[in-house]
Amino acid sequence: MKFTIFLKESFPFLLSYLILSFFLFLLNPNPILALVEAVLSFLFSLIMTFQIQKKREREKQKLSSYSFLSRFFDGLTLQKPVQRAYEDSLVYLLGYQERKSFEECMDHPDSIYQLYDYQKAFQEVILKARNDESLLADYKPLLVSLNRDAKACEEKIQKTEESMKSTLLFTLCFFFLCLLFVMINSALAEMMKKEVFSFLSLLMGSLFYPSILYMIQRSLS
Repeated sequence: MKFTIFLKESFPFLLSYLILSFFLFLLNPNPILALVEAVLSFLFSLIMTFQIQKKREREKQKLSSYSFLSRFFDGLTLQKPVQRAYEDSLVYLLGYQERKSFEECMDHPDSIYQLYDYQKAFQEVILKARNDESLLADYKPLLVSLNRDAKACEEKIQKTEESMKSTLLFTLCFFFLCLLFVMINSALAEMMKKEVFSFLSLLMGSLFYPSILYMIQRSLS
């Protein structure tokens, strides 16, 4: 995944990370440690978000492949000619894999696309097409499996997006309330000026949200 594309797609998150870093900076009474805490929190969050987006992109590519295959096998089930079924399905690969002509596909069915667990099934259909046997098979069980896997990909992508948004909102609200409470409670503000608090704030603040992102990233594995 290109970093420029990542920055464009993740801009709302990155802006929120800056706001979070600002809250953390204000909460730490030591200006040097406060700056380090804010920078580390932003950098760690940026790195973890990049890892998440890379894995989401792989899931999107999987979904693209499954959608391509589902449309292809559905076309064969409807008795469409193999070439027409193939060409009608190519739209689902746009933006994820380089689309090849039907002739190229017939020549290299084993390596033309990344089709994951269905690589062999696709290859067998193309090999049968050379002998005009591809329309004789029953593709309904394969379609059921493809649709199930495609739905799982969609749910994983959607769940990741929702998890990032909800946890980020919670984190921003939590630290904003902490900051507000410190501002209106002079006794607490005075207690927080102790050096030990500055170091605890540095440790906990810089790792709080990046740790949440790490768990989200692990769920995509």
